[in-house]
Amino acid sequence: MINENRNALEFIVDKMPGWIAYVNIDLEYVYVNDEYAAYYKLVTKTLIGRKIFEVMPYKSYKRAKNKIEAALSGLYIAYENTFEFENGEERAYWLEYIPHVLRNGEVVGYLAHATDITKKKLWEKSFDKEMVKLTDTVADLSKEIRAKNFLIEDLQIQLNERLKS
Repeated sequence: MINENRNALEFIVDKMPGWIAYVNIDLEYVYVNDEYAAYYKLVTKTLIGRKIFEVMPYKSYKRAKNKIEAALSGLYIAYENTFEFENGEERAYWLEYIPHVLRNGEVVGYLAHATDITKKKLWEKSFDKEMVKLTDTVADLSKEIRAKNFLIEDLQIQLNERLKS
């Protein structure tokens, strides 16, 4: 029954969208899901027991190091970051580092979870562009309306003057 539950849990975690890794206090991978391993073009089992700085590119590790240390001090960390893939494609991710704190307060590791938010970011960028266009259109229409209002006021003044004479 325990093996069956473990297999079911591994299946669930492997099929969840995003990267999932559990890293111990010594910065060793204890568990990674398939999607996490695939990013590094490795087999899941080959990551277990390896130090994260042996797997992550130096630049990525350097950017994440302070956040990892904060998680290992017991802080929940969440932030956005971009990753460049080998094909040059850049993707945006929402990352969370969730500390594993025992009842006695000891931190023994952290759970890393990254969700691809590239589509969301592209939509936001597109939305922002459309909002700028809309704002510009409203501003232009407001100018036209004010200009026409001045014209109407001038015509009213001229009409009133003609009616008085």
